[in-house]
Order: sequence, then C-alpha cells, then structure tokens
Amino acid sequence: MSTPTARLPPQSLRTLQELVGGAERNGLVLFVGSGISAELVPVWKSLLGGLLDIALKEAAFQDNSIHGWPEALAGWMQSHFDVCAKASLIKQILGPERYRAEVRHALYKKCFDIQRRMETDFAKRAGKEKGDACFDAIWHVASLCSRPAVRAVATFNFDTLLETAILCLGERTPRPYCGEAGARFPGSSGERDLPIFHVHGRLLPPSSLVRDPRASLVFSYDEYFDKNAEPLSWETATPLHLLRNYCSLWLGASMTDWNMLRLLYGANGDAERPQVFCLQSLAEAEKAKPYAPAAMRFQATLLKSVGMKLIVAGADYAYMWRVLAEQVTQALPPYCEK
Repeated sequence: MSTPTARLPPQSLRTLQELVGGAERNGLVLFVGSGISAELVPVWKSLLGGLLDIALKEAAFQDNSIHGWPEALAGWMQSHFDVCAKASLIKQILGPERYRAEVRHALYKKCFDIQRRMETDFAKRAGKEKGDACFDAIWHVASLCSRPAVRAVATFNFDTLLETAILCLGERTPRPYCGEAGARFPGSSGERDLPIFHVHGRLLPPSSLVRDPRASLVFSYDEYFDKNAEPLSWETATPLHLLRNYCSLWLGASMTDWNMLRLLYGANGDAERPQVFCLQSLAEAEKAKPYAPAAMRFQATLLKSVGMKLIVAGADYAYMWRVLAEQVTQALPPYCEK
C-alpha cells in the first residue's frame, strides 16, 4: 500500500519543500478558512440557509405576499444571492441583535461540550488510537500550530474552535485578537503565546460564561463596507503585514472570496516578501469531474496572478490533512523541553 506522499506529483513535493524551507527561514503564518472546521460547524451555505428560513418566516408575519412561499423564496435566494447579500437581508429582517444571536446559535449548534470532547479525542490520538473523523482537520491544524515555526494565525472564521484545539494540545497559549485592544504581533521563534487574529470578527459560544459586549462579525454588506472604508484599519493592515513579513500557508479556504484575494493582491507588489502557499485537494473541483485536474490547473494560474503557489494534495479532504501532517508538521521541529 503506497503512502500518501508517494502519490503526490513531483511539482507538489517540490512546492511543499519550498514551504518548509520558507517557514524555517522566515517563520510561518497560517491563514485559515471554514474548511478546517467544516465537520463541526456548518459551512456558510448551510448556515445561511437555516437563517434564511428563520428570517422569511419572520417576514411572513409582516407581509401577506410571503405566506405559503417561504421555502420556495429561500431556495431562490440561495441560488441568486451571494453570501454577503443573504447575510444583509437576514440582518435587516431580524435586526442586528437577533441576527448576531442567530448566527452564533447556528454556528455552535453541534458543538455542545466541545472542549471535553476534543480533550478526549486528542488523548486517544496521543496514545496512537484512532480519533473521531470530525476532529481530523482541526487536530492536524492545531498540531501544526504547536510547532514554534508558526508565529501567528489569521482566521476568517467567527468561531473559537481552533483556539480550543490548541489549548487541548497544551503546547501553546492562543491569544485571540479581534480589534478590542492593541494588536500583539508575532514574537520571536519559540514563543509559547500564539496570536490569533480574527479578521472578520469573533463570536464566543452560547455556553460561555463570558459576555463580550464588543462581539462582532463582518458578514453583511454594511459590515464589509464599514471595514473597507478605512484603508488603514487593522483588518487590512495586519494581514498585509503578515503576508509581507512571513511565509504563509492558507488552509480550508476556497480562495474565491474577493476580500482574501484583495489582501493577496495588495501584498503582491513587494518583490522581496516571503512566499505564499495554499493547500487544497481535488475535492475543490468536484463539480468539474472528470476534468478536476485541468480545473485545478486553472485555479493555480489564477492564484499565481496574486502571488500564491497552489499545492494540490490528493482527491479528497482527508488526504489533504494527512499530507499536511507528513510533509509540513513533521518536517518542522517541535519544542524541546530543557
């Protein structure tokens, strides 16, 4: 039986070696999207689908023309409106406070007692037992974060699952930041504190004893427009700083979000900056079967135009996380206790 790395094409192996070399020279920053926790929290389409149902039922009480059609309207809106448009409509119908509460509830509805479940699962993995598949991706990403070469994480997710996973591993202390105080930039190699920048906001779990009055998210039109109106906002300046000064790896991101591409393009003008990499699988091009390899070559061409190198690791997501573990995490040295 061949190992995952043996089946990788030579170009992907060379690019993975470039990634490891760049991480050792410049330090590594992870940019993570919703794919790292897709088994634990709903992806944007399903999350917004549930919220649209709630919003349209609410609207039906105010508008008789909606009675009898909420499901059909929700389906039409799912097909014709983008993520920001759907979030904008939901926010306007429900009002800002309920909108934020409903997003948080939908985000964490499968995450009851998540820290205890993670601790149990990670203990099994530490003992070389097989863990629950729903924790595979986030465990691999958290394991990479335990390497001292990783200097920071920038996430576009609202949830706190990665911080929880890093705490469960116990190697480092995550320091989340979402705009409420001065940003703490990455320190020297080997530092145990790990800055985690929530670029689009952060929502604590409903079960949290802490209530953050500054809890926010960037999801709807007005939220995006308010943040992008200020070109020197930390949400723009911090990712640009990270991209220009550290080797970076993008995980769990489809790379179709114009805001992510805007940041990459903005950083691409610096010829001396460290390299930028993205790890994806052929599953990203699933709708293009049997032409998925060709589709991913077009994807690689597009990403190259904004300064990013694409690494295609296998035909499914599970294979991708194995490659991450074998080719990146294992290649970077762990902490050495004195």
